[in-house]
Amino acid sequence: MQPKPLTLAAVLCAAIAAPAAAQSFSPEMTKAIQAYALDAARAKAIMSAQAQLTELLAKDPARMKELPASLQMTAEQQVAQMEKDPAESKILKANRLSGKDYFTGLMALRAAAWASAGQKGSLAELASPANVRFLKANPAILDEFNRNEGGVSPR
Repeated sequence: MQPKPLTLAAVLCAAIAAPAAAQSFSPEMTKAIQAYALDAARAKAIMSAQAQLTELLAKDPARMKELPASLQMTAEQQVAQMEKDPAESKILKANRLSGKDYFTGLMALRAAAWASAGQKGSLAELASPANVRFLKANPAILDEFNRNEGGVSPR
């Protein structure tokens, strides 16, 4: 039986968010997330890549088996892994994103979504005020992101 797409999306999103919840980001990664300036084009590219990466995971049971090991990696290791993986790299390039741009952008988008929903904690605290304002001013983007998150982001 194949898992439901919503469940897979939640698993993938949780896996990518694991460094934020389970450990501290490096000072460099923290600065990159806080400095990431969201706009409509960047948010749409990130969400497009996120959907495609989730689909890739859903289609490949071997990737699901590798997920627990990925959860143990630092953010920088996850970025390097994405950039080395031919299928993931192709998706990122098609969306005009590097691994670091995708990771930091996704974390910035997720942090802003959490902060705009009034959540507290380390992830929401990474949100830049400008990114929170951007999402509040663009509710369609926030709604699409929350749908892509499979219910992981509060709203």
